[in-house]
Amino acid sequence: YNRKVLESDPANARSWLRMGTAFYALGQPEQAVETLRRALQFDARLDEAHYYLGLVAYDLRDFPRAQAAFE
Repeated sequence: YNRKVLESDPANARSWLRMGTAFYALGQPEQAVETLRRALQFDARLDEAHYYLGLVAYDLRDFPRAQAAFE
């Protein structure tokens, strides 16, 4: 669904966010980070994207990056 939305509206931050959270849930941190950052390019105020970036960083034991994402 999100891919179809992004085909017609590639600047849809919420769809990028949903894809990023799906990648996170599937255990694909690199893809999660890429899509979550894309979401933030279109809407830097998406707190949920920052939160998931923090979770990915924490899971990867990058604690300084995780802390920065959570702030």
